[in-house]
Amino acid sequence: MICYELMSSGTTVIDESTPLLLLSDVLHEDPRTFAALISKTGVARYMTDLLASIEMDWTALSRGEPEAVRSLALFKSLMIALTRLSLTESGWNALAELALPEVLAQLQMLSHPPKQVFLQPTSIKEKDTPGELYVSSFELILHLCIAICAKPKWKRLSFKILDVVHSQGELLNQLMRAEIQCRMVDYATTLVQYIWENDDTTRLVIDGDSMLNQLRARPHGADTTQKCAKKPYSFVIPSRLCPEYAR
Repeated sequence: MICYELMSSGTTVIDESTPLLLLSDVLHEDPRTFAALISKTGVARYMTDLLASIEMDWTALSRGEPEAVRSLALFKSLMIALTRLSLTESGWNALAELALPEVLAQLQMLSHPPKQVFLQPTSIKEKDTPGELYVSSFELILHLCIAICAKPKWKRLSFKILDVVHSQGELLNQLMRAEIQCRMVDYATTLVQYIWENDDTTRLVIDGDSMLNQLRARPHGADTTQKCAKKPYSFVIPSRLCPEYAR
């Protein structure tokens, strides 16, 4: 019933967010059964297509304009649902087949960072500025990538996950140059270090790219990387993404 409601909810953002949150809840209660159902019914494809279609005006969002706020709610709802789905075997397989990391690396809503983050990098510390909203949204993408890396077959997607990190390379370089401490840089560091340490095939690529290599050499990701490796499920639980939506 929830899957039907989701796929028949039309184009209204608020209508789509509600069944996504319900879907996240049932995945929380019975992940194995519902992940298999989602994978078989085409809901996973619907979610990835929906994610790819989201557009965002970050200035409008910072002003609290209703359409932009609804788009952000939809994005967060998708992040919670996809994270929970990726932590199941059938869900992970379905999302890998749907090339989820490629979708994440090419999202329309994250294709143009606000100019403010380059002119005034410290603005990402100011709540509800375009820069803070943009960076916090990409944090959710990186958090989903960490969830993907929590499953045994994650090395199949190593290079694609690196592409996701690299999609915001210019911004990451700017934040590192300005020595801005934030979760976006920490999560990117976690991913790059974890992949470099556990997948030998990626080392030439990481070492040969100045931005990725700089992330690999950072000292700040060690503790988080250890949590990712040893306690993947506790580290990536969706309630850490958006506590106002997830339980």
